[in-house]
Amino acid sequence: MKIWTPLLRETKEKLERGIRVKRSIQESPWNLTFASVNGYDFLNNMQMKKTQTFPPTKRAIPIVGWYRFCGEFTHPAREIDFLYYGSKEVEYVLVDIPEERVMLSDAFAWTSIMLGEYYAGYKSREDQRKKLEHFKNLDIFEQAFTVMHSWEQAFEVNPNSDFVFASFWSIEPWMVCEGV
Repeated sequence: MKIWTPLLRETKEKLERGIRVKRSIQESPWNLTFASVNGYDFLNNMQMKKTQTFPPTKRAIPIVGWYRFCGEFTHPAREIDFLYYGSKEVEYVLVDIPEERVMLSDAFAWTSIMLGEYYAGYKSREDQRKKLEHFKNLDIFEQAFTVMHSWEQAFEVNPNSDFVFASFWSIEPWMVCEGV
């Protein structure tokens, strides 16, 4: 499965030297915030659940990239990519990860997940409206449970959707696509 993943320059250089790359939260191309740490914790759990694999190390977090952006197998320009928040030097690298190692998710759902909000999904506007109306009528305890459960919908994504993230545990040097 071909994925455009933002990598720090040092990470790309490791791959070029033939070193397998896994990521710790300190090696993430994004700034560390309370939301990003919580988001990675949730992503770790879903990655293990969906791929039935464990992280390569205790501190590993999934590597995230673009499977589809605006309906294409590409990535956005760095300055408009909401995957890229910091001033760290990042470069997009095209990798080909075996499909069974990849977990896909709806890129738009991550806004709700990172902010701790309810994600109603958007299979249709009418369906979304009904879900939001139902959610508003729940008591605070039911809302809290529903919020957490709603995030799992982010991983029930059609791979041909317009905005799809892909996550995986590691990159082997042989997975980097040449000549891109």
